[in-house]
Amino acid sequence: MCLLMIMNAVNLAAYPMIVKLLDTKGKEAALEYFNTYAVLLLGVSVPAVVGLSLVGPNMVDLVIGEEYKASVTMLLPWVSSAIFCMGAGAFYAHLPFQLGNNNMGIFKIAAVVAVLNLLLNYWLIPKLGMQGAAIATLLSFMVSLTLGVIFGRRVFPIPFPARDIAKIIGASVAMGLCLFLLKDLRGWLWLVAQLSSGLSVFLAAVLLLDIGGARAFIRDKYQREK
Repeated sequence: MCLLMIMNAVNLAAYPMIVKLLDTKGKEAALEYFNTYAVLLLGVSVPAVVGLSLVGPNMVDLVIGEEYKASVTMLLPWVSSAIFCMGAGAFYAHLPFQLGNNNMGIFKIAAVVAVLNLLLNYWLIPKLGMQGAAIATLLSFMVSLTLGVIFGRRVFPIPFPARDIAKIIGASVAMGLCLFLLKDLRGWLWLVAQLSSGLSVFLAAVLLLDIGGARAFIRDKYQREK
């Protein structure tokens, strides 16, 4: 849920500005800001999913009772991925329906996904138990995200910053490789080491790849403070 709260915070900070720009300066200015918003939204959520999946077992080992450790560790990657897809759908792919004053599109997608989720749960839970429920949830939110991308852009075309998204994935992979080497270590000190090393690698990759114009942002801020 922390992942969803972070994505929601980014949305709450940016969406009112997108609407304001759309009303005052037009579609082009709003879409330019939307592009920055999309990069920021994915730039915090994609590495969070990767990090949670790899650091999660240590966190579970520290805070969850022995009886539930195995099941929670097994479910964590599925649940974190499902939460990411839910957030990406709600805070990115479905926004065109709101900007284009076509909220019925969101309800139609929600209805389709609700039925799909029930069917998948009916099929998977008897076979896989809790893991089946988690997989059903992930698949349902993946469909919701996909439908939002396909049909939302027909209502209000929004930017898809493919180049920056590729860079974010690359930076997240670099962070993931670092965390993979540390994933079997246990304890509070190792948790701090995992989090700090993963964050350091990701931020270094952000600067190296210049994701979202990070270098220019830091340079401009430094010059203003001088």
